[in-house]
Amino acid sequence: MKELKNLPLGESNFKTIIENNMFFINKSMLIKDISEGGDVILITRPRRFEKTLNISMLEHFFPMKENSENLFKNLE
Repeated sequence: MKELKNLPLGESNFKTIIENNMFFINKSMLIKDISEGGDVILITRPRRFEKTLNISMLEHFFPMKENSENLFKNLE
């Protein structure tokens, strides 16, 4: 039987969402687009389009202080 996931209502921290097994729309391919992109990246989206969550995901992907490989283990 498939495990039910909680909705991350009001939560925009990528690490918290992954560690608590919350519902998450995988946008990890954004990391590839950004790393292969040009010199300037402009992210324009309407309100409530997960901009903060995407920035949090990037923050954990390019860590300065901690190893976060386990957060991306089952993502693209």
